Amino acid sequence: MRGDLLLLLADAIAILCITRFLLRYAGLAAEHPLLKFSIQATGWLTKPWQKAFPSGAKTDWYCLPAGFLVYYLACTAIIFISPALSISNKLILANFWFAALHMLKAAAYTLLIGLIIRMVSSIQGRYSPLTYAIERILQPLLKPFSFLRVGRYDFSGSLLALLLWLWLARWFPQLIQQTNLWLLQ
Repeated sequence: MRGDLLLLLADAIAILCITRFLLRYAGLAAEHPLLKFSIQATGWLTKPWQKAFPSGAKTDWYCLPAGFLVYYLACTAIIFISPALSISNKLILANFWFAALHMLKAAAYTLLIGLIIRMVSSIQGRYSPLTYAIERILQPLLKPFSFLRVGRYDFSGSLLALLLWLWLARWFPQLIQQTNLWLLQ
């Protein structure tokens, strides 16, 4: 139970870190409320990384290792919380793998949220800087599915959402399960 809460908190922090990275990469103005919120929410975590990973004017690269560290610390804390587990080199290596998998999971959730915002804004038909930034983020991912455009309707986001959902619902749990089985050997 406590491990699930730790992972939920780590998910929220990592999603904010990835959101900050992607929105800065897309060129969203720093005054935008969503970017301001993500900067304020992750500022305490990313400040030490700013010196180690100098960012350009356009990106905050240090948000990615900061999110990875949050997951690694959460996985390590779960080991200390669980009385049945003992620390070993195999478990430390598995924690790096778990952190990488969870980071990919957070990226998938972030992209799904972006697809939902893109869909809602296309229904409203209004232009906003956030819509433009999300379009810049998703465009390289949607390009392979451009054949799904029929007239003025674009179904490329649907296929990307389906692939992300498959990752979250099928492939990610299988990888976690396989790693857990490897740890039991």
